[in-house]
Amino acid sequence: MHRLDEAKEALAKAADLHSNFAEAYIEQAHCCLAQGDFSQGWLLYEWRWQTTQFQSLLLQSTRPRWLGQQPLDGKTLLLWSEQGLGDTLQFVRFVPRVASLARKLILLVPTTLRTLLVDLPPSIIAMDRDTHPLPEHDLHCPLMSLPLALQINTDELDAGMAYLNAPPSRVRHWEDKLSGSREPRIGLVWRGNQKGTINRTRDLPVEELAPLTRLGAQLFALHDHIRPEDLAILNQWPNFTDYSSALSNMAETAALIENLNIVLSVDTAVAHLAGALGKPCCLLLRHSGEWRWQLEQETSPWYPSIRIFRQRQPGDWTGVIDSVCQGLLAWLNPYDLLAPARTEHRRHTRQALGSKVTMRVFRGQSRYKIVEPTLR
Repeated sequence: MHRLDEAKEALAKAADLHSNFAEAYIEQAHCCLAQGDFSQGWLLYEWRWQTTQFQSLLLQSTRPRWLGQQPLDGKTLLLWSEQGLGDTLQFVRFVPRVASLARKLILLVPTTLRTLLVDLPPSIIAMDRDTHPLPEHDLHCPLMSLPLALQINTDELDAGMAYLNAPPSRVRHWEDKLSGSREPRIGLVWRGNQKGTINRTRDLPVEELAPLTRLGAQLFALHDHIRPEDLAILNQWPNFTDYSSALSNMAETAALIENLNIVLSVDTAVAHLAGALGKPCCLLLRHSGEWRWQLEQETSPWYPSIRIFRQRQPGDWTGVIDSVCQGLLAWLNPYDLLAPARTEHRRHTRQALGSKVTMRVFRGQSRYKIVEPTLR
């Protein structure tokens, strides 16, 4: 229903009635961030460390936490990934800004991301998040506190820029591997992490993607593991290719993405990865999307290369896929699906795409049919 102002009022009353009601402050933060109110949202978001959910995630450091108050001249700052891969990919954009302030910066990230971060400035040392004991440092800061520490607002997201790059040698490897394919290439992600808590409202039944098989494109899974029941369905699609066993880390996934025309993903780390690379991406979003995707917008201030396709009713993935298919058919190439994106980013993305995909379309008895897909 998106009645966020009313929700904030109710949560503020709850916080007044119960002192240190951390969960109420966190939900207020989510409301503010969803509305683009970063100044209040990031401040309230610090209450996360008082909640039961986040207390166990807090870095066990004896050094002070840095939130922008102390100067970093001559200091070693330890930045650490506090939540999931997608959160890390979204907020690592701010790391170079901090590196210019400190003498030395150490970044703790999940192992699968380390090889993707090799292009960071030399003053930044990327290490595994599970490193023990912790490296020597003067101050520490969780990645998702950087917007507060740096006083970031929506105009300072560097959203017109791709800020990550796949390793060039791996990009060339995938370019050679896919050189025999002349059809448009679409990467697919239909579920998130299946370990621990499974977010079933976020995940998409793979059979819902079947209309994409009529688009005359080559389809690639961007999962590092595909469930046997999903693979049984996918293997019936003549234009599907499974390279999941080769996607050993995020750098490898990024290199494959660089050789695709567009990515279709539910709300997972791969959507963030595509956005960070500046690759066109259709985000397939459940009805109750997270604060970072805001409310009714089709575009994101975080990633101009992403276009958002939202469920209009809870659980209605059929409508989402129908809209995606119509969008892919309506424009001459996958990039043009992102028409609302900023003009500057359009030029960047056109350069990144290189070849232009053209498809002649006609409507037959089936809803979608494409003939003579070509690249020019």
